[in-house]
Amino acid sequence: MKGIPEIPKYPGLGHLQQVPNVDARFGSASHYHRVLVKCEDGNLRTLLLTDTDLARLQKRAENSPEETVDPSFWDRMR
Repeated sequence: MKGIPEIPKYPGLGHLQQVPNVDARFGSASHYHRVLVKCEDGNLRTLLLTDTDLARLQKRAENSPEETVDPSFWDRMR
């Protein structure tokens, strides 16, 4: 597609990507954020977040620092 940057199909577990909303409807966001997560049941799921969703989740984490996850040594090495 013209003007749309190439987005890797598989960004890797836990890597947040901003991707264009290719088939945007009127009033929809021009892009969204995509992340692949592994759930407690072992299944992999893709989450799609708008800017508003992402800001709300970040604010929730800021308000509850005791519930956030500290990155491990290996997380920081990636």
